[in-house]
Amino acid sequence: TSRDHLNGRKSAEKTLQKYRVDDGDIARQIVANSFGFSEFQQASLFHRNGLFETQIDFQHGAMPLLPKLMAPLFGKSVGEMAFASYVSSAHPIPVAPVFLGLGAGRGFMDRDIITHLTDEKFDCPEYSAFARAIRDESKFIVTDRTQKSQTLLAEELSPLLRDAKLEKRLSIEQLNALDFKLGPHNFGIVYSNELIDALPTEPVLKIDGDLIYGVRIMACRDFSESNEDLENLGTRLGIPNLVPPEYVRSLMGKNECDRISFQPVFIPINYCPGLMEKVNDVPETFQNIDSPNFGGVYPIHTELDGMFSSIRNSFRHGVVMIIDYASFGGGQHNWNKTVNEFQTYRFGRDDLDFQIDSEQIVSRAKNYGMEPLEVMTLQEHLTRFLPL
Repeated sequence: TSRDHLNGRKSAEKTLQKYRVDDGDIARQIVANSFGFSEFQQASLFHRNGLFETQIDFQHGAMPLLPKLMAPLFGKSVGEMAFASYVSSAHPIPVAPVFLGLGAGRGFMDRDIITHLTDEKFDCPEYSAFARAIRDESKFIVTDRTQKSQTLLAEELSPLLRDAKLEKRLSIEQLNALDFKLGPHNFGIVYSNELIDALPTEPVLKIDGDLIYGVRIMACRDFSESNEDLENLGTRLGIPNLVPPEYVRSLMGKNECDRISFQPVFIPINYCPGLMEKVNDVPETFQNIDSPNFGGVYPIHTELDGMFSSIRNSFRHGVVMIIDYASFGGGQHNWNKTVNEFQTYRFGRDDLDFQIDSEQIVSRAKNYGMEPLEVMTLQEHLTRFLPL
């Protein structure tokens, strides 16, 4: 049917077998003439001609987000969770925290969090001193890494920016969640929604039992031009008219990738530069690749250390709240993003996000002295705050 290509592992099987390479010499040629997956993913999303800089404004259904669809409940509930975590972590001293929103996009969630927590009625009889510290003294830094987001955030948060009580307490900043340093502030409340799924990811696949493969992205165009080495490699792979990565990068810069198509190719991870090391960094959670939630595809979130070290360098104490989509249903979404959707993929126009492994996130955070307060589903979270 027309939806066969969106059926996860089952639909990926034919492509996996056709473009799987076990020969070491060919694998090395592929590496030399292809993109690493995470490099390609990040260019597709964050290049100046990528998805988030050119296509997404979060307003018109192109990328529906729960904070908008469930406003203001979603943001208010996150604000309440932030307050509860703050009280339990800062007690007995009601120090005024600094809120840091990472990957805010247009700022729907930030708007509702800030509005709720700074409302004159916001209070908690048992912890009024803590409520006052947030309501009257806390500061809010709302950030995203793209240039476009700065305009979107200024537009969405304009009523708050004009609010006299927030004049010196609210700021918008362009900031890369993987590399920043603020402060150091005494106490921070760091939060994000659908951030991890867009951070650098290397999908790792199981094909035929215990054989583990990484993914390389090869590019070809719709017309031929003589390049003997690439022509020979393309003939062996069954991918005509291959072009080298540097040529594609030049087209990205000129926003001229419309005649370029992309093909994932699967090679043993020991031939993928640095990928084996990344897998060895998550030994406790990599076994989840075999679980029903992942079904043989596992997302290695390769740059989480940068985010967690940046948080630790910016705040002496605090709380981190991460909201994102976890892999489920045999990893169907991740199989589609890794394999199936490349049949129609367009650079800078289609998303390359990955559903996450919560256990991997928690494991990485522990390396930076962070301890999990709670891991829960959105249903459990919203049920808790249903009185709102």
